[in-house]
Amino acid sequence: MTFRYSLRDLVEMAIQIEIGGEKYYRYVADKNEPLKHAFLFLAEEEKKHANTFQNLIGEQQEVPGIDVAEAMPYIRAIIDSSVLRYVSERTEFAEQAGSVLEALDFALGLEKESILFYYQLLERIPGNRKPTVEKIIGEEKKHVEKIMDLKRSSA
Repeated sequence: MTFRYSLRDLVEMAIQIEIGGEKYYRYVADKNEPLKHAFLFLAEEEKKHANTFQNLIGEQQEVPGIDVAEAMPYIRAIIDSSVLRYVSERTEFAEQAGSVLEALDFALGLEKESILFYYQLLERIPGNRKPTVEKIIGEEKKHVEKIMDLKRSSA
């Protein structure tokens, strides 16, 4: 079976990842007063990233479909195994998280999976748009560091 995604489709997936992250962080912020400020910061970052990706859609030229089954098996594995699943499960997981550490672990996984997805997107996006995606990857890496700091201080 062949799956075809245009570059636009992949950017739209990135937007959904960021929107899902924003919702997750806002929900967790409402439930965790001690970490509210940190989670609201992360939510705002995700919102900015979604807007940045939305602008990429408006600026990009039409790119032919990408044969994921043949050209990008790794990105298909990421899509199937986690990233898109996370988009729908973020709030559900936040409701079930038994502790702040569980919520932080889930957030850490989201950020790592997003970075993997964005590296694959980076390889396929036109050269003049690469700096934008590279900047978002850098910010997501900072989110990983921030979450790790929160985990250490919450332990």
